[in-house]
Amino acid sequence: MTREKKQRGWILWLVALLVAAAVSGFVGYQIGTGGDGSDGEANSQTFYAVIDSIDGASFRVTGMDVNDVNFRSEFDFSIDDATRITWRYEPMELSELEAGDHISITFSGDVLETYPAVLEGVTWIQLLDDEK
Repeated sequence: MTREKKQRGWILWLVALLVAAAVSGFVGYQIGTGGDGSDGEANSQTFYAVIDSIDGASFRVTGMDVNDVNFRSEFDFSIDDATRITWRYEPMELSELEAGDHISITFSGDVLETYPAVLEGVTWIQLLDDEK
């Protein structure tokens, strides 16, 4: 094999390595951001609460004592069609939730420091009770 062919082989190997690195970086970025450049659920937080009241798609909840101190107070939030509601990882309807239910709330938006605090960007409500 000539020296020129060896150099060409090394250059092709290096190009293939750079292409693989670029593709891996792109795929990782797409997975990490949900494909749209946002943080996806990477910056989401979850806490546990008891439903105090439901008015249409608006909730008032009280955080449980097992939470970090920042999530033991009262919170208001609204949900939309994109908010997942599940029990045992199975979809459920908003109408199946009621005052007194124990839930986990996952959100990726801001917490407005009012009283009660207001959650933005609620993405998932999961019913925690054993029976429904």
